[in-house]
Amino acid sequence: ASTIDGRRKGACLFCQEYFMDLYLLAELKTISLKVTTVDMQKPPPDFRTNFEATHPPILIDNGLAILENEKIERHIMKSVPGGHNLFVQDKEVASLIENLYSKLKLVLVRKDEQKSASLRAHLSRIDGLLERRGT
Repeated sequence: ASTIDGRRKGACLFCQEYFMDLYLLAELKTISLKVTTVDMQKPPPDFRTNFEATHPPILIDNGLAILENEKIERHIMKSVPGGHNLFVQDKEVASLIENLYSKLKLVLVRKDEQKSASLRAHLSRIDGLLERRGT
């Protein structure tokens, strides 16, 4: 949840991206994954005791707490089976998905046919890439 107001979902892009990657590894049975959400406006006492004013994301692996984004990335890369693959940047994929969310949001908010056509064309390009790669 959002550290901005405790109500918005998915405000942290770092959390979203790595949750999806770690969830994939869990689906492949490479790792075991447990996600715990915390209301930062009213964190539970044990959270306050252990992490004071630290904002999410926090990764806990076998009792070791990692609190900074870069350290979380390094830990995943070195310690999580298959984790090193999460940080290989595919430029073609990155450019295709870069503006997908904003286009989808415009279609949902404005319901404009031109925006819908733009989104469909974008999704078609993503579909083409997946087909070329056999995924």
